[in-house]
Amino acid sequence: KAGGNTFRFFDPDMQAAVDRRIIQEADLCQSLEHNQFKLFYQGLANVDHRIIGAEALLRWEHPEDGLKFPKDFIPLTEETGLILPLGHWVLDKACSQLKEWSMRPFSRNLTLSINVSGCHFHHPRFVSEVKSVLARTGADPARLMIHLNESLVIKCRQKTISIMQDLKALGIRFALDGFGAGTSSLAMLRDLPVDQLNIDGALVRNAVLHKSDATIVSSLISMGSALGLTVNAQGVESEAQMTFLATQRCDNFQGYLINHPLGPDEFEKFLVFQNGP
Repeated sequence: KAGGNTFRFFDPDMQAAVDRRIIQEADLCQSLEHNQFKLFYQGLANVDHRIIGAEALLRWEHPEDGLKFPKDFIPLTEETGLILPLGHWVLDKACSQLKEWSMRPFSRNLTLSINVSGCHFHHPRFVSEVKSVLARTGADPARLMIHLNESLVIKCRQKTISIMQDLKALGIRFALDGFGAGTSSLAMLRDLPVDQLNIDGALVRNAVLHKSDATIVSSLISMGSALGLTVNAQGVESEAQMTFLATQRCDNFQGYLINHPLGPDEFEKFLVFQNGP
């Protein structure tokens, strides 16, 4: 491709990287069949420390490498198309969990949030897929919230809005993730039919350390409130952060201070302990 009269050196590190990718791709192809993916749950608390919802967090329990986080495998699933069956599995599993929670007194009022890849969200059959999963599981769509990141929205704004409107007609709600850390704008909030703003965890962590970050967080909370949106602070890890956010009238809180991500059984025990039976 470079033409004649030239030369190239072979780099064994490049071959090793290719080999790793081939192995991981083969592992991913088998992972769903072998039931290696799991959903963990992190609570969403109000100012009274009462758990009002949870976010479903995907993990890959690799038989040799141990627990893998989405950043380690989601990009490859998007490149290979495996994100579609994996995204369907997450949606189905989350809705089944919602239905189970609805039958227990300590969890029947919980909402459940899921993260959806842009590749999956913009797939032509995504809306019909959601309808089918809701019908099969019997989950209440009003208790399902979909998290969207800014890059997904910015890339295909009109298409995204159209899909959101179709799903909102079913009762599903939406949150804009990591708000304040990217290219967020008031114009985007004006156009998008979102219900919740998730303030980025990096801003939350620095809010008690730097005045500028505190000012930004305070402004985001005020803006979200003025627009009639619920404001959720992500990455809350200390009482100092929680106290600051509460004084700024933040609605909800999520992070390690509330709970580390837990499997379904452990999360239910945590719920009973936190909220009562």
